Amino acid sequence: MEAENWDSGFQNSLYGCGQDSSELLPNAGQMDPPTPSRTFVKVYKSGSVGRSLDISRFSSYHELREELAQMFGIEGKLENPHRSGWQLVFVDRENDVLLLGDDPWELFVNNVWYIKILSPEDILKMGEQGVESSGTNAMQRMSGGMA
Repeated sequence: MEAENWDSGFQNSLYGCGQDSSELLPNAGQMDPPTPSRTFVKVYKSGSVGRSLDISRFSSYHELREELAQMFGIEGKLENPHRSGWQLVFVDRENDVLLLGDDPWELFVNNVWYIKILSPEDILKMGEQGVESSGTNAMQRMSGGMA
């Protein structure tokens, strides 16, 4: 008899009988923003040692660009890629190369794997060597400019 009560109680809880669905899902209908699984990312620039950076310290692309420029001694070169020729790209967790600034900030923070600072020479080399088919769109977007 006791086993039957336990069994029916288990089935009721399994199927949600006797419980208000709001008790099962306290935040039903509300989505918490995803939290980044890691906040430190590597930043690479040709001729420099890769550095680790805590992206959770920043709240915008502007702040991140300023810090990267200062960190690598290229102040004033990352604000206007059309004028300077310097580009910031990042590789996401799916190994796609994207221009820094194309995605909403929170999406970027949650998906960035590493950041690469490309000098005008790096961009020329990429164009001369060609890029893999998966990186072709990124190269076209880089040469087309940022929005």
